[in-house]
Amino acid sequence: MKGIPLPQIIGNAINQKQEQNTRRVIRDTLETIEKVIRFEVVRLMSCYCAVLSRVFDEIGFPELSKSIPTLALYLEVGASDRSMISFMSLGLSRVTAAILNEATANKGMTTSEARTWMRGAQLEAYDLSPILIEEIRRAVR
Repeated sequence: MKGIPLPQIIGNAINQKQEQNTRRVIRDTLETIEKVIRFEVVRLMSCYCAVLSRVFDEIGFPELSKSIPTLALYLEVGASDRSMISFMSLGLSRVTAAILNEATANKGMTTSEARTWMRGAQLEAYDLSPILIEEIRRAVR
């Protein structure tokens, strides 16, 4: 959910399982992501959040239901908070969104707040490549 690119996830798995066949580790990692995380965990987190919301409503704290993060969505898109999802919804790649997400203190920005933040950000201060800077500039046009 931190927006780590797939090659880095696979690389980490290979480093942790050096005694195993690399091809097997790659296949197992991809299968875990596709079958376990993107299906089972997303489904189970959706159920958990629905039950939690129902409990909050029943015990008289409906306002707490609104504060439950959309964990299933975060897992589905590979993002860890609202700001990163907002950056991605503006058309930024997951890599660029993750870099900007690390740079901002506000992790709960809406799409319009993210756009405004990007317009005012001094992109050169973040030591971004020219390609990423152009991607960001295209997104805020």
